[in-house]
Amino acid sequence: AAMAAPWAPSPDGVAQIVQLLTEYRSPAADQAQVWARLQQCAAIPDFNSYLVHILTAGTAHAVEVRQGAGLLLKNNLKSAAAWRSA
Repeated sequence: AAMAAPWAPSPDGVAQIVQLLTEYRSPAADQAQVWARLQQCAAIPDFNSYLVHILTAGTAHAVEVRQGAGLLLKNNLKSAAAWRSA
């Protein structure tokens, strides 16, 4: 049987999510609007994989961006677990 190719993020997808996480932390940002855009991204099936990639990318991204990715990932997994157990 052929092995599936390993998952690799789209550079554009990573850049978009990093941009949103960066904007969300900005005091000048419309946080409600940025949050709504992050929630739209959450509908993408690979969204959590993107968050893991950003979280574990070492120094490729600012600490604050990686923290935001980790927190969002934790919350997504928590709500998915709650949804499944309901």
